[in-house]
Amino acid sequence: MNNITEDKITGLLCSLYEKYGYNRFKMNKFEQYSLYLENKDFLTSDRIVTFTDNTGRLLALKPDVTLSIVKGAVDKKSECEKVYYNENVYRASKDGEFRELTQVGVECIAHIDLYSVFEVIVLAHKSLSYISDEYLLALSHMRFISAALGGIEDAGVKKRILECISKKNVHTLKAILAENNVGAGLSECLTVLASLFGDVDTCIEKLCEISVNEETDKVLCELKRLSSLLKSAGLYAKTVMDFSIVNDMSYYNGITFQGFINGISQSVLSGGEYGKLLEKFSSKLDAVGFAVYIDALERLTAKKSFDADVFVLYSDSSDAEKLYACIDRLIASGVSVRSGRTLPGRVRCKRIMKFDGEVLTDE
Repeated sequence: MNNITEDKITGLLCSLYEKYGYNRFKMNKFEQYSLYLENKDFLTSDRIVTFTDNTGRLLALKPDVTLSIVKGAVDKKSECEKVYYNENVYRASKDGEFRELTQVGVECIAHIDLYSVFEVIVLAHKSLSYISDEYLLALSHMRFISAALGGIEDAGVKKRILECISKKNVHTLKAILAENNVGAGLSECLTVLASLFGDVDTCIEKLCEISVNEETDKVLCELKRLSSLLKSAGLYAKTVMDFSIVNDMSYYNGITFQGFINGISQSVLSGGEYGKLLEKFSSKLDAVGFAVYIDALERLTAKKSFDADVFVLYSDSSDAEKLYACIDRLIASGVSVRSGRTLPGRVRCKRIMKFDGEVLTDE
């Protein structure tokens, strides 16, 4: 990350997605507020900037890209939509102020199969690797959690259990299960889910021991096949399983995942299968995708220790054509170059070179 900026990362990611056949999706800054109001649980925050246009319509500054992509695909009655985006969204921060945030991501809306999910996971891995070699992708599966919770009828209790799983709060979870007289088998299953983390195959073995019904058995078969694919693609070592990754079960219905970079405490990438959102649009298609939170990378890019690899000093009398030829050769060799007649005090470079009229020499 020492020599890469957020703009460069964004460019690399967009190029990557195009290579896999994803087309650029460009949306307007505004969307009808009703779209977000009807799906507010899908959003990370229900605080939205709204205004009324000159026709009386209530519009909103977009807090999300996925909803617009889904709406567009449904309106077009598309059977397969594979798009990527590089957009700014507008969301309320913890201090209550609205911020403009940059997101880059992909969405695949189609009749999703295992390969579709795997391809998106591969793109998530590659996206993280473009940012840093020190990354991990953590997987979970909402259908396993949903099937396990099928034995809990009280919606309020389900919500409390999910909160405990997401926070890995085993102590409180056990208390909730006991006070609601949940059976020993299901209690053990939910308790294991709340603490499950680590190597994919090891976690699958633990899940096999607590599988509670036919649906959880099906999920395990899917996870085993996915593990095999990750190994064949050389991505297994950078993947872990973590069932604390819990998303809204009214929208997400399969694999979910988050990406983490060493040096940043929060996730920088998040995604998964969200076929239930398509159901809300009366579509029979499924969907899977993810977003990379470019603004979360600020702490890494802020660590950049040099403004350029080489600073080239030249005089007023230097031949511009020869100077350009020397600098161009340097850049072609793979280094970044900044030039000037004097070295500004705040500019930091690994190496300073001087143009003597013909060649570059170390200062």
